[in-house]
Amino acid sequence: MNVNMASAVNKAALMRESALKSVIFVGVPRVILSLVALHEALDDEVRNALRTESRRTATSENIELVKMRGRHLWNSIYAPHADKLHDKLGSYHPDFISFIIQSYGSVLSPLPGSLKSYSDMSSLNDPDQGNLSRALGSVVGIATLRAEGRVGPQLISHTFGLLKARYMPNQSEEDIWLSSDEGTEWVIRTVDEILDVVSSEAQEVEVKVKL
Repeated sequence: MNVNMASAVNKAALMRESALKSVIFVGVPRVILSLVALHEALDDEVRNALRTESRRTATSENIELVKMRGRHLWNSIYAPHADKLHDKLGSYHPDFISFIIQSYGSVLSPLPGSLKSYSDMSSLNDPDQGNLSRALGSVVGIATLRAEGRVGPQLISHTFGLLKARYMPNQSEEDIWLSSDEGTEWVIRTVDEILDVVSSEAQEVEVKVKL
């Protein structure tokens, strides 16, 4: 596999993982549409180099680790109000907070192993393909919630979650910058710029259809 191909596979894996993580924020139907669109847009060679075995199958041996990862991520995002929010959501439905913590552990938190950044390479034999960092997971949350709209409290929480990622150990230079004040502001501004373009194109299509 040449360098350009390995780079393309890495980027495709990061995009696919980002779409998967966004299920926490916008739900299954939108993620299905996103994954279908990405799958159809990829070149065959890139698509065939993406891993096909799940790393998230729950078993009696790993479920406690999943829950621990979920609670650790929860605490890192919502501190110093993590316990209070945990109990509040649990009061709405006893299974709701359990579902959230397990989802944070299995889907939103980084998987065990090496983390991947935009400039890395990957292949079908890469066990850590598409493994987003804690900071990039928060970027996914900000982007999807900003695009979704009308979810202000959750957007604010995950914006602060990205800022708090600066306290995570062993961050890459990319994550250090993303979790800075400047980096977080750039994330929000960039998402807004993309949304402006998408909204304008959607309005143009709507006008043409009416005409």
